[in-house]
Amino acid sequence: MTKEKKDQPTWKDLGLQDLRDVSREDPRALIDPEVMLCGDSEEDALHALAEYLGLGDPAVTEVVFQTPVGDVTVHCAQLPHIVEKRQDARERYAHFAVATMTAPFEVWSVDYDDGSSRLAFIGLFRGARHMLVVVARVNGLVLWNFMHSDRKALNKHRHGTLVFSA
Repeated sequence: MTKEKKDQPTWKDLGLQDLRDVSREDPRALIDPEVMLCGDSEEDALHALAEYLGLGDPAVTEVVFQTPVGDVTVHCAQLPHIVEKRQDARERYAHFAVATMTAPFEVWSVDYDDGSSRLAFIGLFRGARHMLVVVARVNGLVLWNFMHSDRKALNKHRHGTLVFSA
């Protein structure tokens, strides 16, 4: 299993502000989108996530979002990976993920032990929920996963090379 390389520079090394100290009124903090309904089963969750991301039409197999670091493609084939952990009901936060990709607080390039790297999009919102979106570099930028988080836990994902800051 591929793991993040250890000892990458962190937000602390760069002298950046702790996310817990960023005001909810800070203009970089996004207005919370709607938390969507969760699916009762993995199949329902997959259909809901596809619809929430703009992939509700079976003829549409991918959608592209413009981000500050390049276009990110969301493939239908990748969605089962996002909803497989049913206790998280991640499909509910699809709109948070889209907002995070299109208007991130920060984007970090994180190196992995197999020589690859992924982008970690950090999304800060005015409410209690915040977002980490992981984007793989596979024939361009491809949505890999996303998860909601609190600010303290989100700090742990702020390492690697800072490639964008709002």
